[in-house]
Amino acid sequence: MSLVFRNALMPSENKQVLRLRLVYFMRLLLLAPLILVLSSCGYGSYYEAERACDKWEDAGGTYSWFYSLYEKDVESLLRDCFEEDKTNQILGRVDTSKRKGAYYKADSKPASKWKIIKRFKY
Repeated sequence: MSLVFRNALMPSENKQVLRLRLVYFMRLLLLAPLILVLSSCGYGSYYEAERACDKWEDAGGTYSWFYSLYEKDVESLLRDCFEEDKTNQILGRVDTSKRKGAYYKADSKPASKWKIIKRFKY
């Protein structure tokens, strides 16, 4: 006998209980993925977050500039990572004033303008 046919033979009180149970389980099914996503955010430790940020930093590219104190060319990363203790995260920032692969002379190097792009929570 199908479930629909059995429900047709049930008293109206039992149908209402069945509907309430169905609504309850559907709400649980909607909340379960949300709870799972929120509980798994971030990295398990500071070490893992730092390693992930270092990989992200290295993938960002470099630029070169002339360092007049030592009279030689220096290569610098466009991305930088720094720790923020209050929020237990490592922030990844990008220098928006420089271009990937560019070369700057000592007097023409633009001032750094940092923008936070990525957060590595631990």
